[in-house]
Amino acid sequence: VMFSASCSVSAASNNQVLSFKGWHYDTSGSSGALIDESLVSRKVTASGELGAVVVQGSALLSVNDYLEIHVTNETSTAAVTVADFNFQATALPTV
Repeated sequence: VMFSASCSVSAASNNQVLSFKGWHYDTSGSSGALIDESLVSRKVTASGELGAVVVQGSALLSVNDYLEIHVTNETSTAAVTVADFNFQATALPTV
């Protein structure tokens, strides 16, 4: 599966570095695996400023597996707000 997520985000404080990454979960949902190549970071310089981010990656999924997008504030514990979010996944044929 190839996936792409686009979102608009803001932070509750100035100069916050936000990291976004895709995660692949199996049917148990008890543990996930980071999709390393999906990692992208964005600095939000002003409190309340909206910043756009695109996260892309690929994963080999089995039946009932699922994907998530996680955001982490790398600078502080200031809240992060996702204003808009769009997620698309496209299955690719396997040989």
